[in-house]
Amino acid sequence: REPGGSVAPVNVENVIAGLLMAPGFLYHLESGVRAINDREDLFELSPHELAARLSYHFWDTMPDEALWAAALDGSLLEAHVFQAELDRLLADPRAQGTIENFYRQWLHLDNLPQLDMFKNDARWKAFAGDQPPGPDLHRAMSQEIVELANHFTWTKSGQVHDLLRTNLSFARSGELSRHYGIAPWEEGADPPAFPAGERPGILTRGAGLVTASGNTRPIMRGVFVRHAILCDELPAPPPGALDNLPSLDPGVSGRQAVVEITEASPACAGCHQAHINPIGFMLEGYDALGRRRNEEVVRDEKGEVLAVHPVDDEAVPQIEEGDKRSARGADELTLRIEESGKFPACMARQYLRFAMARHEDDELDGCMLERMRRAFATGGLQAGLRAVATDPAFWRRSF
Repeated sequence: REPGGSVAPVNVENVIAGLLMAPGFLYHLESGVRAINDREDLFELSPHELAARLSYHFWDTMPDEALWAAALDGSLLEAHVFQAELDRLLADPRAQGTIENFYRQWLHLDNLPQLDMFKNDARWKAFAGDQPPGPDLHRAMSQEIVELANHFTWTKSGQVHDLLRTNLSFARSGELSRHYGIAPWEEGADPPAFPAGERPGILTRGAGLVTASGNTRPIMRGVFVRHAILCDELPAPPPGALDNLPSLDPGVSGRQAVVEITEASPACAGCHQAHINPIGFMLEGYDALGRRRNEEVVRDEKGEVLAVHPVDDEAVPQIEEGDKRSARGADELTLRIEESGKFPACMARQYLRFAMARHEDDELDGCMLERMRRAFATGGLQAGLRAVATDPAFWRRSF
């Protein structure tokens, strides 16, 4: 203390700094001590710990007074009280914001490139044509997917297949709707619809297709579908995979170039030929700006046409290992994904990673993943989101 009994400012600063750095302030510490089945590595959460886990998961903030009151009197551990609180949290707008974060992270919506960064390049200008993208188009594409997911999660209470198969447009931006050739979605109106098969679901909207250049990226499109939509594991590229690439005829199509670069080497062909390239090729009906196309125009650095190739979007996608059936285009690709049943299982994995902030362990999380998969597959999107909180694992901590 300073003379006269006042507290020195530096001491106050130290106290505040200590509080802000304390583990209990920075982390969710769970210390419930009631063991489950006398195990030494599995414990029940206390009512306060369960309230915090529930609130921070769905609201990304601390419990409110009502939830805290249910924790204080212990009633939160009663199934009917917990269910009522879960319903209340999900009905709050804060839950929508948290689930939006899930969709953004899962689908990499905050990583879209700015589409006008090469606006002064001659080749790009020729490719973009008379309606070049503005500086905000990538954000409109990202928001469109958020609007689509929100619609089927909260407004319509849709199913997981709606994310893959809907032909409704959620483009509010005038620029994006012109880009698609469809009327913008007006507030209070039903979303307009694309012609059947033209743009099924999230894989055919701009956010999943665009690149910063005028060239499509079939490899990246294929890898994205395998990882984000199917949860398939792909091996890392072999060392030196990008060394000594062949010199390509400047007039070859994008598909021909990918085949020559990735399928000539046995070290690359096994993965690319069977798992990556075919899915990317089936999305070649959309150019690097996500516009529909029937032909690919190859240009030189001055924007002059070197060649025009018809788009070949037929391939053998092998969504399920060993399935050698051929398919054509994005519409048939999404149908194959849907019929495989892999998408609800992958959504369960993706949401568990978001909810638990870790990757899944098939041995430890197998029961939880299966409950979530069934909920997503048969009960819809909200049922899948609820399945995390109602699973016994959500009520426990383990060491």
